[in-house]
Amino acid sequence: MRAAAQLLATADVDVIAWNGTSGSWLGADHDRELVREIGDATGIPATTSTLAYMAAFKAFGTERIGLFTPYTEDVNQAIVASYERDGIKTVGQRCLGLSDNESFGRVTDDEMRPGSLALAAAATP
Repeated sequence: MRAAAQLLATADVDVIAWNGTSGSWLGADHDRELVREIGDATGIPATTSTLAYMAAFKAFGTERIGLFTPYTEDVNQAIVASYERDGIKTVGQRCLGLSDNESFGRVTDDEMRPGSLALAAAATP
């Protein structure tokens, strides 16, 4: 990651954002360390999608979420545990059971919509 960040730094960018979501199951502390390492290596501010989620949750006062991912059940459970450590309770979760990046990128809105709507309906009092 350090080498990739150093290459990006040669493009005279203002910020480096790692948009992988692995921090969601590895934990926000993992991404905080990654951001620190990128900043140390490049002198450029950095962030990740997981840290952006956490910042948005804080900004909006979010304490409870519904989670729907393309991932497998074990990955979803790791995300639930990770978010719980950061004070975010998952009130319901669903997953598509996919396990490779290529398949994640091919999921359509039409494939996500039914599960999203069912999750939202189940979470509504």
